[in-house]
Amino acid sequence: MHSNVVLSLQAKTQHAMLEQIILAEFAKITILEIRADFLMKSELNFETIKMIRKATNKQIIFTLRKESEGGFCTLTEDERFEFFKEAIHLGYDFIDVEYTSKELVQKLFQIKHSTKIILSYQNHRDTDPIIIANNYLNMSYQKPDVIKIATMANKEDDNEILQKLLESHKVDSTSLTCFCFGDLGKKSRIFGLKNNNAFTYVATEKRKKTFPGQLTYEELLKLKNEPY
Repeated sequence: MHSNVVLSLQAKTQHAMLEQIILAEFAKITILEIRADFLMKSELNFETIKMIRKATNKQIIFTLRKESEGGFCTLTEDERFEFFKEAIHLGYDFIDVEYTSKELVQKLFQIKHSTKIILSYQNHRDTDPIIIANNYLNMSYQKPDVIKIATMANKEDDNEILQKLLESHKVDSTSLTCFCFGDLGKKSRIFGLKNNNAFTYVATEKRKKTFPGQLTYEELLKLKNEPY
């Protein structure tokens, strides 16, 4: 399995999340994404974040996605900052923060230490090439460790917009991952896996998908040899 495949994990409780991490130890995947925004508010606390980090030696991406970009986090930006800061303190390998949270991003760059920042943009409505190009340039100027762009594919041609962006990416200090949401976005995910996408996200099973159209680990194994 490619080293850039990320297993996205989501659960409502600390116990259920830790169970998934234990099961993930058997997968030939070196990076896990913890979708902390899926946790119930009563379960989202510093102790849970600490237990998750202690549960595995795999690399971990800490994601606390806000509602406006397809997540379930209803915390204020100040509250989210405290969780990101704690994840950095605990030695999480990556934090994923939205490009649109500009003040939060600036504060996190100041305290990131060895944790890498994934600066991300999600659009669950469409794939607009002008907006994508502008956001990509603005994100590049900030020199994050990884730029992540994910948009909804409403037609097959939308895949090509992100494929061309991946092919043209030349920011040496920053990696890029980009793909399309939805069933029509499958082509972009397989293309990215084979063409230097920084990350290719997969789910453990269909009912545990963290975004529409996401492939499961098993589906990726079956599709990775398709001629895209």
